[in-house]
Amino acid sequence: MEKEIGMGEGVPEMFREIQSKKPSTDHVVELLEEIDGFNFFSWGTSEPLKVTRNGEVRFIQLKVKSVGVSEIIEEYQDKMPTPPASSKLFKKNTPEARQAGYNRDVLLQEINDADPEYQKMLRKHNNEASQMILLHGLAYDIKDESGRIVLQGSDVMRPSKIIDAQAALQALRRLGLSSEHFGSLVKSIRELTVEREEAETLE
Repeated sequence: MEKEIGMGEGVPEMFREIQSKKPSTDHVVELLEEIDGFNFFSWGTSEPLKVTRNGEVRFIQLKVKSVGVSEIIEEYQDKMPTPPASSKLFKKNTPEARQAGYNRDVLLQEINDADPEYQKMLRKHNNEASQMILLHGLAYDIKDESGRIVLQGSDVMRPSKIIDAQAALQALRRLGLSSEHFGSLVKSIRELTVEREEAETLE
């Protein structure tokens, strides 16, 4: 994970210097400079991703940013579904009553986080949250097959604008990215966001 790189004079030299200090690997890793003809600049890069496309194996990195991502994370945390709960009376001296710190009969809320419907809602929520973090954290403008812009994210100083989330995700899949790659990218974006927030607290 690269440290944050700000915009300004000397940035290309700084980026090359950071890249030159990275440990060598057994594979050639390409940093993608463009998708669908757009040029970009970013505040960081993802971990190297192994991508197989048309039978060709490549190792690539994608540019990621943190601007606007923390708001998305907070929004989806607020929307997280809650498991069903029911009230249950536990008699004194039962393990549940003692664990709750009571030496008398107590009425407690019993949470059922194994409920199938809750698990289904939680998986759907986590999937949507990850997709939004991914799209907001990619420092690229992305077009669909017709050439229509479906994601505006190349400006690292502004939050991304998602025009068509599904079309943007399909464009990434056409690049050869899988759900596993998406998870790795989200991890890189989250780490970059944490780094950015920590830096802001020190300013």
